[in-house]
Amino acid sequence: MRAIDLTATQGKEPPQVKPGQYPGEYLELAVKDLVPVQKVRHAYKTIDANKKIKKGKYTPIVVDRDNRIVNGHHRYDALKNAGHHRAKVYKLEKDIEEII
Repeated sequence: MRAIDLTATQGKEPPQVKPGQYPGEYLELAVKDLVPVQKVRHAYKTIDANKKIKKGKYTPIVVDRDNRIVNGHHRYDALKNAGHHRAKVYKLEKDIEEII
């Protein structure tokens, strides 16, 4: 697993970009290749993400061109905790810095 990258957001919540909001493509990536940029998690969002992951129905995680998570930290945690090795993602053609 790659370490958290706080350079772009200083650990704060990044913008809530939705899949398709910016040019990109839908892919499946290894969970270990996704890079969190946010420190804080909210219990109610984690509980909701766990339920959706368990059902297999979740919105793809939005990542930038370097696989840094723009939207989907709770889903990332839920996938990791459930032992999933692959994640549905929407990979942007931009860097997170271009969006902030």
